[in-house]
Amino acid sequence: GPGGGIVFYDAGSHKAWGRYMEMAPVETEFVGFPWKKLSVTDRQRPLYRDGTDGLAKHQRVTSKAIGMGYFNTKKIVRNYGPGNYAAWKAWELVHGGKSDWFLPSQDELNEAHRVLFTAVPTINTIRRSFYWSSSEYNYDTAWTVNMKDGQQFDREKWTLPGSDTGIRAIRTRAVRAFG
Repeated sequence: GPGGGIVFYDAGSHKAWGRYMEMAPVETEFVGFPWKKLSVTDRQRPLYRDGTDGLAKHQRVTSKAIGMGYFNTKKIVRNYGPGNYAAWKAWELVHGGKSDWFLPSQDELNEAHRVLFTAVPTINTIRRSFYWSSSEYNYDTAWTVNMKDGQQFDREKWTLPGSDTGIRAIRTRAVRAFG
């Protein structure tokens, strides 16, 4: 891709967000960061609220779609500000002369798994591990995709390596849309 990543999605025609998506290369991957800024209490400053945009639970479902990762990441970063968490790391990435990287939505991450991890041989050195998406499940959890087998789970947003969840560090890999 034009940002030095590998293209994993073609929408078939131009959409509001672009046409293609590329995943950043492995050397840009972050490991061991929580989904959220730990100093923020989500129930006091939620990402989604019932209002003119509809019910919060419906907004969360919409946030999973292909084409929503950029908007989700922008919303997360505006809500939490700078810090050591997944969306901020993706948002701040500059690679291949491009600075428009973001944390993929659940469906974008699932598509990356379908195309990149299931290829033989595996493309772009995707780890057999969980990766954060930008899609929130509820106040306390966000969606992850296990690149080993494509399973999708909601994980506590504050999950860190060595916590008592029994899972290894969740990884962060940015994507970008173009075209």
